[in-house]
Amino acid sequence: MKCAICHTDIKGQYLIDAWGQSVCAEHKTEFCSSCGRFVASTDLHLTDGRCLCSYCKPSVVSLPQHVEWVEKRVRAILSSRGIMDIPAGIPIKIVTPNEMAHLNGSRQLNLFQPGLTQTTKLMGLFMSSCKHTIYIFDYLPKIQFAGVLAHEMLHAWQNEKGISLPPAYTEGFCNVGSYVVYEAINTDLSRFFIKRLEEDPSSVYGDGFRKVVAVYKQKMNLQEVIYFIKK
Repeated sequence: MKCAICHTDIKGQYLIDAWGQSVCAEHKTEFCSSCGRFVASTDLHLTDGRCLCSYCKPSVVSLPQHVEWVEKRVRAILSSRGIMDIPAGIPIKIVTPNEMAHLNGSRQLNLFQPGLTQTTKLMGLFMSSCKHTIYIFDYLPKIQFAGVLAHEMLHAWQNEKGISLPPAYTEGFCNVGSYVVYEAINTDLSRFFIKRLEEDPSSVYGDGFRKVVAVYKQKMNLQEVIYFIKK
């Protein structure tokens, strides 16, 4: 058995990550902030405390054409599940965790919140409209980026429709958006993110997801899920 960090034969105690990789117990262990694999000292270490392994780094979303490519596919998947009227032309901005904290009015970094949707309601004399902006962390591999984008697009969709639900149902529904995208992608990494959703201990994001996904698995249509929750 080879160590994933020093690549020598493992003798004695060792550690195993979620992907079955083994490392010598004496190594300082750090994990990829996206997929949870062990990372080596030669992997990417960001100043905000995140690490990125050699599997995730090549698919990082960083350029406008990357964002457009992912957005097109996320919209297609959500449309196939009943959400066909997400507002067009929503700006999608890649930001650092520090910039995200500033947008949230906080001085504390929250590495567990990789996305944010801001909606401004514009009031006119005869009608009103909404302006949405989506912010997503930098250095996310495209599969994770797609899941975060789906979550945030469903926030924008709910805001556009004036749908107001308890936080667990709001966030649970958005997490089901991530779920259907990961399910459609259907790779080892997307299944890892599904497992993360299923095991989330949060009373809002985790419990909310588990309640809403149970409805989705019966309805298989996100519009019908919303109608059911509202009733």
